Amino acid sequence: MQSLDGPRLKLRRAEEQLEALKNILRVFGKENPTESRGELNSDQTEGRYLIVSDMPQPPPEWGIYVGEIAYQLRSALDQIIWQVYKKTKPTTPDKARLYYPIKCKALRNGTLKDIVHLSATQKARIVGLQPYKRSSGDPVRDPLWIIDQINIADKHLTVPLV
Repeated sequence: MQSLDGPRLKLRRAEEQLEALKNILRVFGKENPTESRGELNSDQTEGRYLIVSDMPQPPPEWGIYVGEIAYQLRSALDQIIWQVYKKTKPTTPDKARLYYPIKCKALRNGTLKDIVHLSATQKARIVGLQPYKRSSGDPVRDPLWIIDQINIADKHLTVPLV
């Protein structure tokens, strides 16, 4: 197996799950149509867009799909870190300390203590990809942060969808 085959397989599985979920959502949307309309207030200075529906609560199975997708994406990141390490170091580290950190707040001293086994250059690249560095607005809306939080939540309960 090539060094990035594992992460690629994880990404492919996430794509398959996402396509399956999209198909389920399409059917659900056809079976539960919504009405939407735009409205202006009485003095026509503000508008709002309304979606009206008697749509039932999403089935809990959808949360399983969302959790599986987040898991595969998060796991692919961790496997990439492992492969980066293997390419540069001859010895095997403590595997429990080798994962892709995802932070939404700036780090003290700009360092990542979570990836002690990587080089300074590798750490700098990972710091540059952190949600608090990439996001121009709110880092908790960054896709990396969202994937990480869904993955964590899914380990403890079915991801609730509303």
